[in-house]
Amino acid sequence: MTQLVAGRGPRLVRIALAFVASLALGACFRAATPGVAFDAAFINEAEIDSAHVGSALEVIYKLRPMFLANRGKMTLDPAVAAPLPNVYVDEMFYGDASTLRVIEAHAIESIRFYSGPEAQYRYGRGNGAGVIAIATKH
Repeated sequence: MTQLVAGRGPRLVRIALAFVASLALGACFRAATPGVAFDAAFINEAEIDSAHVGSALEVIYKLRPMFLANRGKMTLDPAVAAPLPNVYVDEMFYGDASTLRVIEAHAIESIRFYSGPEAQYRYGRGNGAGVIAIATKH
């Protein structure tokens, strides 16, 4: 029994060290732009330009796919599917997530995701699945 525990000790230490090293490397790569903190709920113009894609939907799929993650059903009715976030362009309601296909990436200044509670507070009822807010270049 002591041989099993003794044999596992060095392996656990190696795993722990590898985990700590991966966290440190991840932090270095996340802060690749000096002086700019990574924000998981925000996509800036430089990121959009570097994605080299055509639509807002492609930008989100490439850079922050979690914006479109299923957050569960909003009703007990089995016939109603789980909703996707609503889209607002320049603070005006634009439609559901399918409208992201027609928004051209080169016209976008930034994209921000608001969670359900944030979206309900900022944009009102009917936004329980969240909001993808797009600011365009003027």
